[in-house]
Amino acid sequence: MFCNSPYANLYIRKYDELTGIGLEGAHFRVWKDNTLIADDVVTDKAGFIHIGEQTAGMFQVKEIRAPQGYLLNEETYTM
Repeated sequence: MFCNSPYANLYIRKYDELTGIGLEGAHFRVWKDNTLIADDVVTDKAGFIHIGEQTAGMFQVKEIRAPQGYLLNEETYTM
């Protein structure tokens, strides 16, 4: 069964570049069409964040605090 929906899901993953293991505790800020939609969302134990039911648009994602022992990625990603 297929269902078309006007909504999309945004997934963010923070992981260790050498091991590929997801990192818990990374904090991100998310904008949609230059409007802040998530001020401080945090990765779970597997390194994921899920932001559901978003309408189409341009998203920007920026890490605002890295997990303990890791460097902050200061780049803003647009998708």
